[in-house]
Formats: sequence, C-alpha cells, structure tokens
Amino acid sequence: MTTGSHNSSEIAELFLQHPRLWIVAGILGLWFAISSAKRFFDGWGGFTEALRYKFQPGWLSAARGEFWEDTKAEFKLGLWFLGCIVAVLGLKLGLTKLVVMFSLVERFNLPI
Repeated sequence: MTTGSHNSSEIAELFLQHPRLWIVAGILGLWFAISSAKRFFDGWGGFTEALRYKFQPGWLSAARGEFWEDTKAEFKLGLWFLGCIVAVLGLKLGLTKLVVMFSLVERFNLPI
C-alpha cells in the first residue's frame, strides 16, 4: 500500500468516526461563514449584491453593462463558499483527531 492511499484512507476513516462532531463542526463553520462573509464582501451589501448576480441571468448582466461586475461577484461568492466548505471539513478532521489522539471519549465518557 502506498503512502498516498494510506493517508486518504486514514482521512476517510477520520471523517466517519464520531459523526456527532459534524454538528460541532457545522456550528463553528456557520460562525466562520458569517464572520468571513462580512469581511470578504466588505459588509452585507456586497454579499447580497453577489447573491443578486448569482441568481441574475448572465445575458441580463451583459445587457446592463455589468458583465465584469457579475463575473467578479460570482467568482468571489464561489471562492467564499469553497473556503467555508474547506473550513468545515478541516474542523471536523481536527476535532476528530483531537478526540482520538487524547482518547477524550473514554476519558470523559462523551456521547459522540
């Protein structure tokens, strides 16, 4: 077995262990998404504008002369969303690694 496949199977196993940690990772990820959106989009106005461009047809943006603004806003929205997904996955991995490494389930009788 190669090192790369060993690492990916280990990571997949960590994702499957202690499924209730997904709740904690999701709550922390939601907090991260909200706080990072305010900074990434320069406030809620920028975020709602990016959402407007996301759901507005591309031809309408081009007709209004907003093609490049639309493209930039949709790219930022996709990048932000991808970052949030990566953050939640990283949180789940990190939390599971901590629980397993320090045997927290057995030590504190955690229901996870």
